[in-house]
Amino acid sequence: LSAYVLGMRPVSPGWAKWLVEPQPGDLRFAQGSVGTPEGRLGVRWDRDSAGPRSFRISVRVPHGTTGTVAVPTLGGRRKIARDGRLVWNGKRDVGAAQARAAGGYVRFHEPEPGLHTYAWVGG
Repeated sequence: LSAYVLGMRPVSPGWAKWLVEPQPGDLRFAQGSVGTPEGRLGVRWDRDSAGPRSFRISVRVPHGTTGTVAVPTLGGRRKIARDGRLVWNGKRDVGAAQARAAGGYVRFHEPEPGLHTYAWVGG
């Protein structure tokens, strides 16, 4: 569950660097966490049950770690916000965001500890 549906995987020893790349399939939501030497890495995502109308993923980043949050686009070109601010305009990253699109995801470098939410609506 944690490695596929939630997509939490270590990229370096001790989870100092990690990847969150959920594979939602037909599920509407999932949540969970994994222990790291620096604290718990937590993920919760949910989406609209009537099709790809919205997707939201929240990631709790432990201090002393960095990672990548891969937001699934579910087959569309999406404008994505992080903590309520636009960070992806459907084609490229915006402002100070570091992101790239590939393989049905937009991948964001997440260097800041704490709780962060990425979301898109419509499209």
